[in-house]
Amino acid sequence: MASFRNWREFVRQRLAAAGEEVLSAVEDTVVRCEEESRLQHKLVRVRRAEMEARRADLLQQHDIKEEEKKVLVDEHLSNEEGGSRLDEEEPQPPQIKEEEEDPEPTLVKEEEQEEPCTSVQGEQTRDSCLQSPPCREQERSPESVQPDAVRQRTGGKQCFCTVCGKTLNKQALASHMRIHTGEKPFSCHSCGKSFRHRPSLDLHLKTHSNEKAHVCRTCGKTFRRSDKLLLHARTHRAEKPYLCNVCGKRFSDPSAFRRHQTIHTDEKPHACKTCGRRFKHSNTLLCHKRAHSGERPYVCRLCGNGFVNASKLNRHARTHTDEKPHACEHCGKSFIRLHRLRDHLRTHTGERPFSCNACGKDFSSSSSLKAHGKTHTSETSQP
Repeated sequence: MASFRNWREFVRQRLAAAGEEVLSAVEDTVVRCEEESRLQHKLVRVRRAEMEARRADLLQQHDIKEEEKKVLVDEHLSNEEGGSRLDEEEPQPPQIKEEEEDPEPTLVKEEEQEEPCTSVQGEQTRDSCLQSPPCREQERSPESVQPDAVRQRTGGKQCFCTVCGKTLNKQALASHMRIHTGEKPFSCHSCGKSFRHRPSLDLHLKTHSNEKAHVCRTCGKTFRRSDKLLLHARTHRAEKPYLCNVCGKRFSDPSAFRRHQTIHTDEKPHACKTCGRRFKHSNTLLCHKRAHSGERPYVCRLCGNGFVNASKLNRHARTHTDEKPHACEHCGKSFIRLHRLRDHLRTHTGERPFSCNACGKDFSSSSSLKAHGKTHTSETSQP
């Protein structure tokens, strides 16, 4: 029995470590993909200019007879009257057409978008790379894997990461090295949180703004970011792609999935230097530090109360409106807080993920487990 418990604890620790690695890789991949997308836009403009210059060179190199020149001029004038029909009918190379369409990278697999595929970043990065224009071009064109073609694509400046050996251009290499050094030079002036890349900071700054431009067409709920709207849309489609390998539960939101995984492990790698208290997540530690410093950067506009994070402010704001946005799909009961709804849903599913280490009894909520734990404390305190 003891060996089984040890094995189970080992599995929990490995799952927690793997989850942290995947989360970190996803964040870095999303940002690098955004940078790659901007580079692709620039590449499209350069390639268009090159093709126009190439056409002009071909006309200059060949001795075209006067009659042929006249025909070309007449055709050009007739096409100009129709609104530059010549350019529209002339087939573009597959590379340029695909890059003009420029499919926007998906944020849901939150790591999918950017530089060359690597086995380190796993299956998600490989799938996302297959969706990016450069990789599709390489698959179809054997010439694209030649050294000369690679130099042309990177502007003739190939750089190699001395840590992992990846091949990148100079700009991407500087951003890539922050993964190995842990450097996060971009900081939020409101809450102090730091990021490796400027686009990540820009996304974070929206959490301090009340602007919510993205609206769900089904229920009317608004969001600050388009990726959050995409995740929300899954709740209407009952789509849950994230599976817990320990208990088999499925989730539509990757952040909810990561929170759930902490139930199966007791690892708390983030420690407070002031009081020594440990936490499972770095953002929880950041909020805890504000309890020592007294910092309350999130302020309610109605009553002036300050809060350590945005979620506590949003929860407080509902006390002014009596809003209960979290409704049970089984019985219709509504709740102000999402975790209350989660606890309530377990009354329908029968799930009891919280176990007492003293007697082994299971509970559906952490609050019930804490209340039960006091019975053991009182028993041990009695003579």
